[in-house]
Amino acid sequence: MLGTAQGKGIRWGRLGYGMWPPPLVNYVRGFDVLTRKGKLVSTLEQGREDAQGGLPAGLPPALTAPAAAASAAAASAAGAAAAGAAGAAAGAAPGAWDLAPQSFVFHPSKGEANPTEALRTAYAEAAAEVAAAAAAAAAAGGEAGAGAGAGAGGEAGAGGNLWILKPSDGSKGNNITIYTSLDEIEAFLGAQADKAAAGEAVSSWVVQRRAVT
Repeated sequence: MLGTAQGKGIRWGRLGYGMWPPPLVNYVRGFDVLTRKGKLVSTLEQGREDAQGGLPAGLPPALTAPAAAASAAAASAAGAAAAGAAGAAAGAAPGAWDLAPQSFVFHPSKGEANPTEALRTAYAEAAAEVAAAAAAAAAAGGEAGAGAGAGAGGEAGAGGNLWILKPSDGSKGNNITIYTSLDEIEAFLGAQADKAAAGEAVSSWVVQRRAVT
């Protein structure tokens, strides 16, 4: 259901909007499952489960071909062992869902239901990938690889294991934070829980791995 830019053809009150003038954009019912960051993460995760880790049936070749190429490139770069582990974790050929970065949604109201353990596991896997890539580069004799290998001994595997934290509401790029340390990520999320406990309104936060190529 679409309306004009001024929303003249839409009964905004029936859609739960109590404001006037309404947003100067077209409105499509259910838009939030794709345009709200937190809901988009949930939508993609549900799609992954429904497709059992493979790509959804019926996708046009223009979408499936890049994913297949990315899978092949990832498998070649990471090696058969690492690629096999990633595929087992995804339940399908590695890279099938690499079009979307690995993401988790946190909110204090979810308590123990927050995906803390899943984030820790993903962080450890990412650190191992970074360390393996640095070791491979160092073994190949690359000067940059040797430097990265030295940093990979740290908790994060140094700068290659980047995680973006951003509020799920419409922040338009504001309040985005980048961390390489799992301790810092968990401290930040803990601070949000403290704010909520003090009665402050807080947003859901998306924690998303930032791929470095």
